[in-house]
Amino acid sequence: MWLHGPDGLGVTLKVVERLSDSHVQSGDFALDISVYGHDFTFTARHLWVEHDQFAAFVAEFNELARTRTGQAALNFMSPHVLEVLAINGTSNLVVRGRIENGIYAGGTRLPIALDFNSLLDSEQVELARADLNALLRN
Repeated sequence: MWLHGPDGLGVTLKVVERLSDSHVQSGDFALDISVYGHDFTFTARHLWVEHDQFAAFVAEFNELARTRTGQAALNFMSPHVLEVLAINGTSNLVVRGRIENGIYAGGTRLPIALDFNSLLDSEQVELARADLNALLRN
């Protein structure tokens, strides 16, 4: 899924692993999330999401896209956050979040976090709705 705001900031979500039906937590999956701008990309890899949590997020997003009120939040099995919020009185939505990663220096992991906010216009909202529902079905 690709969310690109008119401000040049974008967010992508890509499924990188899905647990099979034979696994005790079947349907859960891992996402890579990338946030990018005009001259940077920041990626958090292999963020696990419970299937039921993702289904709830998609239902919240569908309602948010329909009514343009409220919010939808995706809860990961880690401290990462992804939210989509209505802007009162407009057809646009805001996607915001926090993802974390790290770099290694001399054998020590140094954590890095990125907080982001981006505007989604009505066309991007409809594209995101279709992409999220397709991710849920697959």
